[in-house]
Amino acid sequence: MGFDVSNEIDDFGDVTPLLSSFDSTYEAVEPIISKIMKKGMKPLVLGGDHSISFPVLKALKLHLTEPFVIVHFDAHPDIYENFMDNPSSHASPFARILENNMCKKLISVGVRTATEHQRQQIKKYDVTLVEAKDFPAKGCDLRGPLLRHISASTPVYISFDMDVLEPGLAPGVSHREAGGLTVRQAIDAIHCIPGVCVGADLVEFNPLRDLDGVTASVAAKLMKELAAKLLLAN
Repeated sequence: MGFDVSNEIDDFGDVTPLLSSFDSTYEAVEPIISKIMKKGMKPLVLGGDHSISFPVLKALKLHLTEPFVIVHFDAHPDIYENFMDNPSSHASPFARILENNMCKKLISVGVRTATEHQRQQIKKYDVTLVEAKDFPAKGCDLRGPLLRHISASTPVYISFDMDVLEPGLAPGVSHREAGGLTVRQAIDAIHCIPGVCVGADLVEFNPLRDLDGVTASVAAKLMKELAAKLLLAN
């Protein structure tokens, strides 16, 4: 976005749950987010899989006075009611977020794998879906559809799953889905999101599946763009 963010970021370290369980992870995440918010700062959380968005937003909501919109970049809707007998999995965070009325609107962008059940969930919760096939050639043109739900003063949380990108450009993800966004489209889309950014997460980078550090490099670039988006909101 044209300025140096390196001196504007505080690192609050890794989240270390006491036990290897979803409940223990949630219990470890929420106090750190609350600590960040109490300092008057904004969280930028690096995953981890997408299940972390639920505890992050649960803690964030306690410190916001206005309802917020989530702009969610992902190849998948992540809105299963219960995926493989695990309602807390990476495939279900937005079902948990929406059933708890944690946001006033969810806008999912870049989706290209919605099952029939997920489409029923999307309809049930009135999710706005911008599928990959309908994503504008220029990422900045996403602003038009977003303005239908986001004003200049609307609080916005950005949740970015690395698998929204074309896997040839970011192979280091667990669930590769062809037909995704380019890195340039994604960056331009982030730049054009209206409203006031109150937090963000960047999830689902899997270094075990990366090739020559390509995805790590892309993730680092996106992290800087998201950090700049949060700083500009100040």
